[in-house]
Amino acid sequence: MTRSLTAVALAALLAAPLAGQQDAHQWTNDRPDAIEPVGIRGGRTVETGRLFVDYTLDNERYEGLQLGTDQVSSEFVLAFYDQVPFERKDTWHRVSVGLGATDWLSVLVTGVFGDRARGQIDDDGIFNFYDVSGLSDVQADLLVEVFESETVRGHLNLGVDVPTGSIDEEGVDLTGATTVLPFDTQLGAGSLAFRPGFTARVQNEHATVGTKVEGVFYVDDNDRGYRWGNGVRGSVWMGYMLNSVFSLSAGADYARFADIEGADFELDRLGDPGQDPIFSAGSRVDLPVGMNLLMPAGSPIAGTVLRAEWVFPVHQDYDRPQLRADTRFRISLSRVF
Repeated sequence: MTRSLTAVALAALLAAPLAGQQDAHQWTNDRPDAIEPVGIRGGRTVETGRLFVDYTLDNERYEGLQLGTDQVSSEFVLAFYDQVPFERKDTWHRVSVGLGATDWLSVLVTGVFGDRARGQIDDDGIFNFYDVSGLSDVQADLLVEVFESETVRGHLNLGVDVPTGSIDEEGVDLTGATTVLPFDTQLGAGSLAFRPGFTARVQNEHATVGTKVEGVFYVDDNDRGYRWGNGVRGSVWMGYMLNSVFSLSAGADYARFADIEGADFELDRLGDPGQDPIFSAGSRVDLPVGMNLLMPAGSPIAGTVLRAEWVFPVHQDYDRPQLRADTRFRISLSRVF
């Protein structure tokens, strides 16, 4: 939480020069830097009567193991567990639809389809892969605008995750037995979660600076007897307009998540680190770099936005051995009708 607040403070420092511009500036959404980076969900409200549609492809990669802030070998972790993961690849397809209901309220709903592939190995050098795919949890948000001036926008994010994703995925382990897969290979959380947050953006004639703070709180145990740990995420970004159709962005994300509560009693917690709910908390700092391309007026697809983002992890700290996050890539195509 301290680091998240630090990110907000940094955003305020960055925003101050923009807000203090002597030249008059009137906020506009019709420029590429005004559109939030692809990794910021619910980063702007939708104008009254407008319909927002977006498709996002999100590729995550994890490779190697980390304990605390140090990378550790599979041999080291196998002293405590029967098998260990060595890589995981997650591919997420997200389709979002938003509606500007009033001049202060927008509604955003996102459906998610995921594919998760995970490899694991034992101390005899035998390895296998799990691969699951299907619907994940549905995300729904109310975006409530609470502040508006010539250069500043601020809104509340009131989100909820509906547990539509499977938590019963099974696979064949290294012993040849069919078993429930580890926590980090399931498609959903299995529990209702609330995601309250706040987003603020400041704009001048050259750039837009934004910040978002969001928490996630799981309200009950799922049908398998556990719930994911609550968490917090703080983000800050700046988009710089190169011209009327193209902008570049850079920022920082901090995320902290708590231990899994409860346990799935069909999982042997010493069989794999991904099956162990104890000391499963951790934190990450990522540096995303991206670009926005806004199709110009007069083109057949005027108003369509192409966004891309590369995410570079710069700090990871885990309370027990976990897979190390690698470079992440997101790409999005969206339009407001």
